[in-house]
Amino acid sequence: AEIGCSEEEVRSYGKHISDMIYEGDKDTFRQLVKAACQYQENGVDGVLRRKLQSGKLIWIQVKVFFLAENRGRKIFYASIRNVTKEKEAEEQLRISEERLRLAMQSTSSILFDLDIKNRALDYGEKDTGLVGLPSHLENVPGCMIEKGLVHPDYTKPLLQMYQDIFDGKPKSGCETLLRASDGSYHWERIRMTSVFDKDGNPAHAVGVVENIDREKEMEHMLAQGGKHLQHSAL
Repeated sequence: AEIGCSEEEVRSYGKHISDMIYEGDKDTFRQLVKAACQYQENGVDGVLRRKLQSGKLIWIQVKVFFLAENRGRKIFYASIRNVTKEKEAEEQLRISEERLRLAMQSTSSILFDLDIKNRALDYGEKDTGLVGLPSHLENVPGCMIEKGLVHPDYTKPLLQMYQDIFDGKPKSGCETLLRASDGSYHWERIRMTSVFDKDGNPAHAVGVVENIDREKEMEHMLAQGGKHLQHSAL
């Protein structure tokens, strides 16, 4: 039932268990079997497809162990687990991310991806010039501060935002001054949303950077206007 086979169907495979593997993945399965002879202690594993009688493809995780060789024939043990739901969830995540990316392309905002485990950040190639950042950054956010990409007076909100995401919060954001490629600083509003894996752990985050220079200018003008009125009243 785990791999969509009845007991009779499994027995019918007999000596050719590879018959249950989808044709396009048989070479991969053969490579797994070959590798199992080299890594006898821990075995090897991979994810393959199997085509059901209905024509539907399912994904199975196969772990293969080499047991012994008898009269020139090699004996293997394989454990099999159905991982179709996990693979379908990964596909839906990729679709959702691509939809978001396409939506962001029609706006002036900039999209980036954060690999939480590896602390690595990637911008789209077309966006790097807009924010003055390399297309790929590692050891974020520390490297951003070391490279002087963030104004020294506004590192705290940036660090707090990243710490929120690393701690597993679903969302976080900040407003900070980032350095552009010409050396000038600009106000940016950054918002990040976490993407969790099947075990509920934060795996990736999708971020949006929005320039708010004009908004900050208006706030400054209003603040200056308010101070002027206070002085006039005095």
